[in-house]
Amino acid sequence: MTIYGWDASDFDWSRGPMDLAAARRDGITFFTHKATEGTSTQHKHLADRLDRARAVGIEFLGAYHVVRSGPSVAAQVAYFLAYLDAQVPWWRGYPGFFLQPDLERWSYDNVAASTGVAFCGALKAAQPKRVIAYASKGQYGDQLAGLAGLGVPLWNANYGANRAGHYRQAYPGDSGAGWAAYSGQTPVLWQYGSQLTIGSQPGCDANAFRGTLDDLRTLIMGDDMALRDDPDGLALIYREAALVGGKDTVADGPTKGEPVWTTATLKAIAAAVAAPARADDDVAALIYRVAALADGSPTVAGGPRAGEAVWLVAQVQELRAELEALKAALSAPVPVMVPTAADIAAQLIAQLQTGR
Repeated sequence: MTIYGWDASDFDWSRGPMDLAAARRDGITFFTHKATEGTSTQHKHLADRLDRARAVGIEFLGAYHVVRSGPSVAAQVAYFLAYLDAQVPWWRGYPGFFLQPDLERWSYDNVAASTGVAFCGALKAAQPKRVIAYASKGQYGDQLAGLAGLGVPLWNANYGANRAGHYRQAYPGDSGAGWAAYSGQTPVLWQYGSQLTIGSQPGCDANAFRGTLDDLRTLIMGDDMALRDDPDGLALIYREAALVGGKDTVADGPTKGEPVWTTATLKAIAAAVAAPARADDDVAALIYRVAALADGSPTVAGGPRAGEAVWLVAQVQELRAELEALKAALSAPVPVMVPTAADIAAQLIAQLQTGR
C-alpha cells in the first residue's frame, strides 16, 4: 500500500488555488508547508494552509525549516519553533504533527552534512514531535549516518525524469530507485517529482510512504499510538488538540462532538476583556457602590458614579433613627399623677351638678 503527501511553500501560491479540500479528495494524507529558513526568512502562508488542511481532515501535518550554514544551529531551532508557536499554536497538541528539517546543498550555501545532523539533534531535543530529515541521497550519500543514532529517519528526494502529470500516475512504484538505502537507513518518505498535479494544483512536489495508514501513524506519532489504542487515551489526545486549537467541541475520537468547556470559558474571558469601556465603568461603579454599602456611606465615594446616593444606606439610616427614638421612648420614666384636695373637690361639685 502507498500513501501520498504534498509539501508546499509560499512559492506554490502563484501556480494555483492551493485547494486543500480538493487535495484531500484526491487522496492526499499528509501535508507539510515551509515555515522558516535560517533566522531571517518566514513564509507567510504557513498558518492559512495548515489551518485549512486541518479543517478539511488531513490527518498528518507538518512544517519545514530550511537549514543554513551561517546562523548557529541553536538560533535556527529557536527561530523555527518560535514562528510555529506564533502562527500555528495548536501544533504542539495536534496528534499527527511532525517536523521536517530541509537539508540541501544550495548554489549559494553548500550546507554541510554535519550541520544538518546537528540541527536535527537539537530540534529533536527541543520538542516532542517526530523529526524526519529531508535530505537526498544524491546530495549527501552516506554522510548522514549520524541521524540513525539520533532516531531521525530520512526523507529522500529523487525526481528521475521528473515528468509532469497526475501524482499517482507519475509514482515510479514501491520498488523505485528513490527507496534505496543510504547513510545507514532506508528512507521512510520519497519525494519523487516536482511538476505534478494534486487536486486542482499543478506544479506540486509529491511524496510517497510505503505502508498502511497505521504504519504511518506509528511513524509520526510514536508512543502516542499506545494512547490511540486506549479509548480514554485517544479521547485525551483529541481533547488536548481541541484545547490547543481553541475549538468549542472535540473534533474526533470517542468523545467527538463533546463541548470543551475550558475553551468556552476562555472565550468568555476574552470577550469580557475586549468589551467596550462602558462595561469597565459598570464594574468600577459596582465596586465603589459595594464599598459604600460596607462603609455605611450614604453616597458613592469614587468611580464613574461618585456622589450618587446609596438608597439602601439611607433607608437603613432612617430605620435606625426610628428604632433609636422608640428605644428612648420606652426607656423614659412614666410620670405618676397624684390629685390634690382642690382637684377632688372640683370633681365632686361637677358630679353633684350633673346629678351623678
